[in-house]
Amino acid sequence: MKCSLLIAGLMSLAVAAQAEILRIKLVQKVGIPIVDAFDSLVSHASSDDSAQVPLSHQQLRYPSGHHTPMNGYYRQIATIELGYPPQSFRVSLDLSSGNSYVVSSECIQLACMAARTYNASASTTNHRDGRTFTLPGSPQGMISEDTLYIGGIEVRHQEFGEALSFFAIGPGLFGFDGSLGLAYDDHRPGSSVTGRTSLVNNLMRNREVDEPIFTLYLGSTRPNGPTGELTIGGLDHRRFSGALTWHKTVERGQWVVPLVGAAFQYGDRMGQILFDRSETRAMVDPDYLYIHLANQAAYSINYRLGATRGNKEEYYHRPCEGVEELEPVAMTVHRTHYWFTPQEYFMKSGDGVTCISIFQQIASTTDEERVARGYDAVLGAVFLRKYYSAYDYGSHLVGFGLAT
Repeated sequence: MKCSLLIAGLMSLAVAAQAEILRIKLVQKVGIPIVDAFDSLVSHASSDDSAQVPLSHQQLRYPSGHHTPMNGYYRQIATIELGYPPQSFRVSLDLSSGNSYVVSSECIQLACMAARTYNASASTTNHRDGRTFTLPGSPQGMISEDTLYIGGIEVRHQEFGEALSFFAIGPGLFGFDGSLGLAYDDHRPGSSVTGRTSLVNNLMRNREVDEPIFTLYLGSTRPNGPTGELTIGGLDHRRFSGALTWHKTVERGQWVVPLVGAAFQYGDRMGQILFDRSETRAMVDPDYLYIHLANQAAYSINYRLGATRGNKEEYYHRPCEGVEELEPVAMTVHRTHYWFTPQEYFMKSGDGVTCISIFQQIASTTDEERVARGYDAVLGAVFLRKYYSAYDYGSHLVGFGLAT
């Protein structure tokens, strides 16, 4: 009898532990620059969500003749609900800020028409106190507080923005309805919707999760493998092998890690390229498709790989022939090497003979803009698909482990 009670108790503890980690399925959207093909973009954004395609096998093309969406977008989309009765929204994960917003039903701009909109008057749990917000670049509106539902959990008193206007293009044209901020709470004037509590910290405050951690798994490259997933509250050990390597964030408030250089494997020997600065600030951000580096760093790596770019070309590329004979390349974060094979760091383009490097140049800025931005490089989706990532608010750490 005691044994049966012990087993029952252990099973109940296991169920409780499982409930403390929220699991949210992700849908990925790849898009094109609206300046290239507005009609094609609208058609793409309004199409049904499609299955995820492994980045190493993608063949991407858009109408202007280029092969990859260098200036397009690559979004991780989650579904949330707001209010009572619940209203459903597709939100793009935002790792660069703590801002969350959806489009308001009171927006009358054309830019708002393609999005699902939030109707505050239809929710019995909505509260507004008259505050407004303005985000750099686009949305403006009012601040709301309502119940948010995510991963089967009810999160009460969640603040978010109701967007009433956009500078140019609303999120609906890109296949989502708003943004879910997953960086730190942001108290800087003009940079935050609320300046108060982000979703993860609100979950902690309400004791819905035990740990102030979220993780990203962008999906398996195996045929019929698991798709992308956001977890909140702890690690999902099913999605990575071995142990995570943790790195201190360089920039409090954003997920920025120290990127010191690149490594090349030559049989039993290893060569290295150290970047110009002793510690390059690299933002971890799946909205970027590639690994974006400063001009000289991108040139130095691609030169060794035989990839070039013309004066008017925006990406490094080379013929696919002979790619398989190249050496493995790693990004070195602090003292840890994160390796990629030639088949992983070159992606075949739509013409079948040109291979696109995953090491691309970040948009050039002035030193003042770089300081304000807070980072010099980006570890994008190609990095995060191979390496499962975890983000610890409490200890200011980012962890990486080999995704399964």
